Amino acid sequence: MSRRKRSCSTRFSLFSFQDIITCVMGIMLLLTLLICLQISDTPARSSSDVKARSSELQTSVSQLQKELAELDTRVRANSEVLQSGGLSNVQLLQEKQQSASSARTAAEQELFALLQQSQEAGQSLTDVKTSVGEQQKLSTEEIKRLIEVTRRQQQTLNDMKNGKRIVYNRYIGGAETCWIVEVSSDTDVKAAPIGKPQVPLSFSTVDQVLTWTRERHQEGAEFLVLFKPAATNAIDRIPGTLREEGILHGYDVLGQDQTALDPQTGAEPL
Repeated sequence: MSRRKRSCSTRFSLFSFQDIITCVMGIMLLLTLLICLQISDTPARSSSDVKARSSELQTSVSQLQKELAELDTRVRANSEVLQSGGLSNVQLLQEKQQSASSARTAAEQELFALLQQSQEAGQSLTDVKTSVGEQQKLSTEEIKRLIEVTRRQQQTLNDMKNGKRIVYNRYIGGAETCWIVEVSSDTDVKAAPIGKPQVPLSFSTVDQVLTWTRERHQEGAEFLVLFKPAATNAIDRIPGTLREEGILHGYDVLGQDQTALDPQTGAEPL
């Protein structure tokens, strides 16, 4: 029996390719399952976050659109300049530069004028405040002075009612100045002119009084000397000396608690 001859050609097998396809499909299936599990575990975003993000995106889009419009405007303006041949026209560029310079100068002048007006307005306001303050100060001082004068006059009237204040008036036809010399004691003598607001002069000795009296007599003044009981030595010396030296004078007597001179205004009339 004859044997079949073995074929010398190699048979082609698809077994390995099928294994590779099967493994790839298994891997793809496994990856698909893992992705599904991951998607199912990922929490869904809240609708509020989505709305907020959407609003931010819309704002950004609006801003970008605005910037794009501005850029478009600039591009059109530059295109007009290019089309008009402005870059090659030196005169046109100089005219535009001069126009811009003139506009800037006018704006600076207007700003300077506004600043100057503001400074003038501020100075005027300061002057008004100062003037008002000075007027208020003067009014306040005048009111205080009137109050003080009224108080002194009221005190003088009360003293006159109580007999503590004696008022003397200069007689008509006498010297231009008549001094009241109030001798409270030998060491306390005061003098003030009748009818003039003046703080009384003070003397501590009889000799000072006589020296001062001689000086005023040379100026044409006359004197009214008022003695109080405590002025024992002055009563003996002053009238005799004035009479011997020919100094015009008169005299009167006051009680120890009486006075003819105010400490601030002297012998000023009421």
